[in-house]
Amino acid sequence: MLIDTSNVNEKIYYLIKKRIFDSTYPAGHKINLNNLKEEIGVSQSPIKASLFRLAGEGLVEICSRRGIYVKNVTREDITEIYDTRLIIEAGAGEIVAKYITQEQIAKLENLYKRSLISAANEPYSNFIKEAAEFHIEIIRFANNGRLLAIYENLNVHMQMVRFRYAKRNVKKLPKTDKEHFNILDSLRKHDVKKTKNAIKKHLLNAKKSILQL
Repeated sequence: MLIDTSNVNEKIYYLIKKRIFDSTYPAGHKINLNNLKEEIGVSQSPIKASLFRLAGEGLVEICSRRGIYVKNVTREDITEIYDTRLIIEAGAGEIVAKYITQEQIAKLENLYKRSLISAANEPYSNFIKEAAEFHIEIIRFANNGRLLAIYENLNVHMQMVRFRYAKRNVKKLPKTDKEHFNILDSLRKHDVKKTKNAIKKHLLNAKKSILQL
């Protein structure tokens, strides 16, 4: 499988990342550099650069003299991810609820509608992409670059949880549509308290459902 060598590091990075998310490379899988080199048709240097980047994001572990392995997502990881999301998203919601514009509300309404359409017509994995974008757009509206950078790094791990969950589930979490609507409606009304509560309720329910699975 030869690939276009322009932006090769980026392409290899996303190729390996996709394989981790869709469990082509499951937790504990040892990534063979020589096999990848032969498959893709590039030297080991861009492959190693991509793997170091993934290691920095916590998706793979580089073990001296043993190799490179896909990291597992434990119950503790999931708990930490959701607890961190709750702090970040509730805080961002408090900021955004005060200052959100009609244009921003329209963007969220469009994302909400797209998630409904995806849920009705596409596989669950497509729905979660739209649902994830709904959440990250609220963080963007807070207009805080550092907060967004932290959330995007966290979202890498959240994506892994979502996609692994999608492999074992064919429909979205219970009440997701209603909970997303409540978040949207609270933002539309500029109600800070209701926005924070709606976000907290949604994330706590999602955390509980995934941990039960």
